[in-house]
Amino acid sequence: MKEKLSQILYAISAVIFIFMIFFGTLLYTEHAKIQKVNPLFATELDSLKEQIKDPDMSEKEFEKIRDLDFLYRQAWFSTKEHFDLGIKIILICGIILALLLQIANALQNPAEQINLNKTTKKANLNLTITTVLVILLITFIATILVQEYHRTLFNVDQVISATTYSPYEKASKPIEISKENVVWPGFRGLPQVSINDIPPTWTNTAAWKTSWEIKPRLQGFSSPICTAEKIFLTSASSTELVIFCYSSDSGELLWELATKPDLAADEVIPEVTEDTGYAASTPVTDGQYIWAIFASGDLICSDMDGHIVWRKKMRIPDNMYGYSSSLLLYSNNLIIQYDDYEKQTLYNLNPQNGEIIWQQEREAAISWATPTLIQINGQNIISIVTSLTVEGYILETGEQKWFHECMSGEVAPSSAYSGKYVINTCDYATTVAVDPTTNEIIWQNDEIYMPDVACPIIVDSNIYMFTSGATILCMDENTGKMLWEEDFSEGYYSSPIQIDNLIVAIDMQGNLIIIKPNSEKLEIIAEKKLSIPVVTTPALQNNALIIRTFNKLIKINMAPDEPF
Repeated sequence: MKEKLSQILYAISAVIFIFMIFFGTLLYTEHAKIQKVNPLFATELDSLKEQIKDPDMSEKEFEKIRDLDFLYRQAWFSTKEHFDLGIKIILICGIILALLLQIANALQNPAEQINLNKTTKKANLNLTITTVLVILLITFIATILVQEYHRTLFNVDQVISATTYSPYEKASKPIEISKENVVWPGFRGLPQVSINDIPPTWTNTAAWKTSWEIKPRLQGFSSPICTAEKIFLTSASSTELVIFCYSSDSGELLWELATKPDLAADEVIPEVTEDTGYAASTPVTDGQYIWAIFASGDLICSDMDGHIVWRKKMRIPDNMYGYSSSLLLYSNNLIIQYDDYEKQTLYNLNPQNGEIIWQQEREAAISWATPTLIQINGQNIISIVTSLTVEGYILETGEQKWFHECMSGEVAPSSAYSGKYVINTCDYATTVAVDPTTNEIIWQNDEIYMPDVACPIIVDSNIYMFTSGATILCMDENTGKMLWEEDFSEGYYSSPIQIDNLIVAIDMQGNLIIIKPNSEKLEIIAEKKLSIPVVTTPALQNNALIIRTFNKLIKINMAPDEPF
């Protein structure tokens, strides 16, 4: 009986062994697919985008390239998930194979084992040695593939350093300290940031000079925020959450607040994709404190010296890419749009202690967008957008102003507002205008190619949108009619910002352009090649642009001949 069971186990082991070889080959092929479909570095896609410049290209061919761009991005996420799952399956099969061989050998009749001929002994030995070598080889290849995958995605070798933690972990009451002059308090400078006076010569990009560039020790996709003398940045990994503070003058690291994710015994850190990570949400500051939120659900308030004032644990977000909605701070209100697959909640917290002022549980959908402040007729309204809805709420009370189910897709662009309509948009969904005085939809346009990450911007009653499919377009704010459209070779993840009634935008390969608003055509008045991939939104500090790339923080002086 034992001998028969042993033979069955050997047969199962042989099947698993063959499966591992076959599956390992498929895994290697899957890795090759990842490199080909990576939307940031796909050479085939770049080649096709170059064809867009051909004036003789037909509309049908143009639409094929657009669709291909979407398929590239969709295929990349799907393939990556298969690749990660494949590595786990290979390792599990290796463990099972080793256990089965050990049990099968133990079940053999001892007398028969002695009488085994040399050929059988040699075959069993070869099988065992081969199995061990294959397991080691596949594990080694899987490790190399993962490392190569990360290097290809970020085009950088990530720096691994010892984890440090702040000694100021215990919550304490806010200390009365003087506020610093805030020049760029949050994502896109919101709300209503006061732009410093910049001399007219700032558009002479040939004269721009890099004041400094540094390399933060940890990766993140949040955008920088600034006071007059300091720059703040967040980064994170699955084991560490960090707020960095740098000197604006020198780029010197003044301090870092490093802490662990706050996880209960039965909680695990959520999985995130590599192009979102654990620190995609941009922090906010009022010049006295900094507030930051991470994909682990940790909300942290720090003082200007890097000491934790208070921290709050939100629920673990159920998000396939990673939580990325940025914070909005206005007066004594900290607004958090916390929408995932499981639950959609809009919070207004007291920024002094993290206590809830009000919260709105909504029947909406997941979102990666950031709340936007709308000020009209003396009333403060929070505009939010999800993958299903566009919504408006009174800041002080949480009362709902509008709620329209008109979106679709995976919404990341935030609302845009310049005094008339609230504009919401998303690729493969729609662009919709809401009148905040009547709370009704004025127009809707789903026949244009829209952004899926970069936020729209409104200047002089025209809406400008920058897509990841390498298209820049302009729409009439009053009618929703497209005025013009231009195509390029690189797409946009970074949101545009406005300086002196001009628009500054940076594409995914670091090509910066300055656009003069024009309802008749795209008018680029200046360009600057940074030649470093950029997906975050720049900050304006005095006469300088603060830009976060994949692995660097750079300060570019836009008026080097003028005093700061």
